[in-house]
Amino acid sequence: MKDYIADNGALIEQKQYLQLSMQVNANTEDVRKLQISLNAVENRMTALAGSVQDAVKRSELADIMMDFENSNTQREWLVLNGEVVEADIAHENIYASARKSIFVVDNYIGLKTLVLLKNVPENVQIILFSDNIGNRLHRKELEDFQKEYPSVRICMKKTEGRFHDRYIILDHDTDDERIYHCGASSKDAGRHVTSITEVREKELYRNLIDEILQAPDLILQ
Repeated sequence: MKDYIADNGALIEQKQYLQLSMQVNANTEDVRKLQISLNAVENRMTALAGSVQDAVKRSELADIMMDFENSNTQREWLVLNGEVVEADIAHENIYASARKSIFVVDNYIGLKTLVLLKNVPENVQIILFSDNIGNRLHRKELEDFQKEYPSVRICMKKTEGRFHDRYIILDHDTDDERIYHCGASSKDAGRHVTSITEVREKELYRNLIDEILQAPDLILQ
């Protein structure tokens, strides 16, 4: 439905389209999280019923329902430098620590990639390096996002097939430069076991980062 509307922009106003896109993504995530919770309940019930010698106690049933209702069981998690962190918060905290620039290298971007950047300060330069494989992010989504969050200025450049993994580079070419290697795209973070790890050998990447800064712009469809 989102792709159809993107190809027929006159059917809906830009701001409404952004809200619709975000809601569709949110609904999809909610359904997936609910399925995870239901699977967890089913597994717990199976485990409780596995031993015929043990009766199911009221307290155990209460624990199951508490797990089902607990919002923590529905959140997405990843491992950030060895610490378990909620996925969206991990990305937002990393972005919030930038002072000069944020470079995101990710060939599989989506609307959530933009949403996680919505609170970045106006003075921080943002560049997304991506070949947008699968055409998952549309021009309409980017335009509507920029109208909704005008202080967040995002440039987009191609990676031209140079990168397989995902990276976040903060404050490039400064004393505060930090580089993170990401096991998954930010739009998918937490769906499976994944990690974000800070890279210590920053000098190994410096020339490559300087090269991709000269890459052609990415034009969304």
